[in-house]
Amino acid sequence: MSPSLTSQLARLAVDARTLPATSAALHHAKCAVIDTLGVMIAGQREPAVVQLARTLRLATDAPAPDRLGWAMLSGTAAHILDYDDVALGGHPSAVLVPALLALARQIPLPGGRFLRAYTAGYEVWGELRRRHPVLAHTAGWHPSGITGPIAAAAACACALDLDAVQTRHALAIAASQSAGLVANFGTPVKALHIGRAVQGAVLAGLLAQHGMTGNGRVLEQEDGWLTTFSPHHGPDRLSPIAYGRHDWLLATRPPAIKCYPVCYAAHRAIESARQFHHQFDGKLPEIARITLVTSRRHSDILRFRRPVDRMQCCFSLEFAVAATLLDGTVTLASLSECSRQRPALRQLMARCQRQVNPEPDVNRDGFAAADWIEVTTAGGEWRRGQPIMHAAGDVPASLGDGYLRQKFIDCLLWGGELDAAPPLFDALMNMEAVPRVGDLPLYSLLTATDAWPGDNIAPGLPPG
Repeated sequence: MSPSLTSQLARLAVDARTLPATSAALHHAKCAVIDTLGVMIAGQREPAVVQLARTLRLATDAPAPDRLGWAMLSGTAAHILDYDDVALGGHPSAVLVPALLALARQIPLPGGRFLRAYTAGYEVWGELRRRHPVLAHTAGWHPSGITGPIAAAAACACALDLDAVQTRHALAIAASQSAGLVANFGTPVKALHIGRAVQGAVLAGLLAQHGMTGNGRVLEQEDGWLTTFSPHHGPDRLSPIAYGRHDWLLATRPPAIKCYPVCYAAHRAIESARQFHHQFDGKLPEIARITLVTSRRHSDILRFRRPVDRMQCCFSLEFAVAATLLDGTVTLASLSECSRQRPALRQLMARCQRQVNPEPDVNRDGFAAADWIEVTTAGGEWRRGQPIMHAAGDVPASLGDGYLRQKFIDCLLWGGELDAAPPLFDALMNMEAVPRVGDLPLYSLLTATDAWPGDNIAPGLPPG
C-alpha cells in the first residue's frame, strides 16, 4: 500500500533539508523573503495591526509578544496592505515567511535551512492547490487561510528538525487551524486570516515537537481536509505527490511580486489603464464612460464599486482604474484618505461600468483570457486599451531584482526605516550564507511586532 498523502508531504518536509535545491529555487525563496519582509515593515503600523497588538497585550498582560503572538502580528502585518506576493491561488509568502521568522527569533536557524524550509512549504502549498479542481474562493473560503496553516506547518517542521512522524502530526494539527471567509475581503479581517494561519502553523509545529498527535490521514481520508474544503468538485485525494518527477515547484512557478498594493485581481486592469494616463493627461473630464472588462470571478471578488475606506479600495476595480487614469499608477500613497477623497477620482469612478469577459484563461482558474478597459469620450470617440494577459510582476512579465530592490526601499521608507534598506537587502540576497537568521538586523525594524507599540502610535483600546 502506498503511503498516504499526509505521510508523503511529511516525508517531503523532512527530506527538504538534504534534497538538492537548484539555484533558481533558492533565488526565488530569497526574493520572497525580501518582498515579504518589506511589506511587513511597511504594514506593521497600520491601525488594524496596532489594534491587534493592543488587544493581545490586554489579553495576555505580558510586557512583549510571545512567539505565538509575534507570529499572529507579523502575519497580519504582512498582508494588511495587500502588497505581498501571490501564487498558487493565494498568498504563500505572507504565511510561510512570518512563520519561519517567528521560529528564527528563538532557535539557531541558518539562512540555508530557512530557504529550504520555505521551499518545502511552498511545495506543500502547491500540492494541496493542484488537488482542488477549482479555487476555494468559489465555496466562500479564503485559500490562504485554509491552505496556509498546513503548508507553513510543513515549513516549520523542516526548520524545527522534526522527524517524519512528528511532521505528520504537525500537518494534522495545522489542518484543524484552517479558516477564513471571502465574505471578509475588503476588511482588516482578511489580513487576520493570514495572521491566524501563521500562528496556527507555528503552534502546530511546536505542539508536534512536544508530543501532541493528530490523524495521520487527515488530508486525504474521505471526510478529511481535501473533501471538506472542496465538497462539490471531487478533489484528488489519492495520487502521489509530484516532487521527484520535476524540480521544486518554486523553481518553475515562483510567486508573482506585486507592483500595486491592491487585490491582484485588479492588476491587469491597472496595466491596461496605464496606457490612457498620458493620452488623457489634463483632459480627464472628456471621459464619459469607462468600461472595465474582467472575469466573473474577479468582478465578484472586487465587489466594492463605491468604496468608503482604504480596505474596500483594495477590492474595488473602479478605484484601481480611476486612480491609475489620474496618477499613472497605484501606490501606497494612492490609498491615503486625502488621495481617496479627491473629487476627480470619485467622478471617474462614477463613470465606470463593468463587463464580463467570458473567455477563460485555460491555465489559471478564475482568470479571464485577458483584462482591459475601454474609454468613450463625451464626443463619442471609443478607445480600447491593450488586452493584458499577464500583469507586471507575474512570472512571464517578471521585473527582476532591480525592481525588487526598489520596492523594498519604498516599503521601508513607508515604514520609517529607509536607512536600513540597502544593507538589509544585500544581506538577505546572500541569506544562504547567514549562520543564524535571528542575528540579522531585521527584528529591530519590526518594532510594532517585536514589542507592544507605544501610546504614540495609535489610540489605545477602551478598558475592559
